[in-house]
Amino acid sequence: MTKRVEHDSGRRVTSARGWLGARAALATSVVALAAYHEARRLVIPSHLHFATNTAMIGVMSCIAVSASLDIDEIGLGRAKWLSGLRWGAAVAGVIGAVVALAGLLGVDPTNSMGERAAVGGREMLFQVFIEIPIATVLFEELAFRGVIASLLERLTSPRRALLVSSLLFGAWHVSPSSFTSWSGVGGELSTLAATAVAGVGFHLLKRKSGSLVAPMLAHWGTNGVAFIVAWSIVRAVN
Repeated sequence: MTKRVEHDSGRRVTSARGWLGARAALATSVVALAAYHEARRLVIPSHLHFATNTAMIGVMSCIAVSASLDIDEIGLGRAKWLSGLRWGAAVAGVIGAVVALAGLLGVDPTNSMGERAAVGGREMLFQVFIEIPIATVLFEELAFRGVIASLLERLTSPRRALLVSSLLFGAWHVSPSSFTSWSGVGGELSTLAATAVAGVGFHLLKRKSGSLVAPMLAHWGTNGVAFIVAWSIVRAVN
C-alpha cells in the first residue's frame, strides 16, 4: 500500500490505497464502537467485558489496516517510543501524586475509593496490571487517539480532529440508561465533560510526544495508579 501526505492550510490530506477510504473507515469505527457500547451495556455480561474489549482491539486494528493507517500515523512507531515513555511517565506520576495527596487529606477524587478498597490484593493486581492496561487503556487509546483521531486528521484540521475525537471519547463514557431523571442527566453530562477534557489532554500528549505510548501511560495513571493509591490509602487507614 502506498500513501502520499500533503499539508494544505493546516489540514493534512492523505492519499492512500486501502480497502476503505478515510470517511468510510471513520464511519465504520464510530458505528462499531456505538454498537459495541450498547451491546456491552445491554447484552454482554460484565464478566466477559475483558474478553470483548480485547476483541475490539482486533476490530479497530482491522479498520486501521483497511484505511492504510501506518504504524507511525497511529502513534506506535518505535522511533517515538522513548519520547512517549518520558511524557507519559511524567504525567502518570503527577496524577498519582495528586490522587495520593487528595486521599491523605480525606478527599476522594475518583469517587471510588471505597469500591476499589473492597477488592482483594490479587484482584487489585489483575485489574491494575492486566485488565486496565489491555481492556481499557490499549483498547480506548487505539480506538480514539490512534484510529479515529488519525482518520479525522486526514479529513479535517488538527484542531477539529482533536475536538471531535475528544467528544466521541466523552460520549463513549456516557450511559443512556441514566437519562431517566434530571440528576441522572446532570451526572452524565458531567461525565461527558470530564472525559472529553481528558481526551483533549491525551490527544495533546500524543501530538507533543509523537507517540501513542504517552497517552497510554497517562490513561493508565488515571485508572491504574489511582486504583493502587486508593486501594492502599483506604487499607492503611482502616
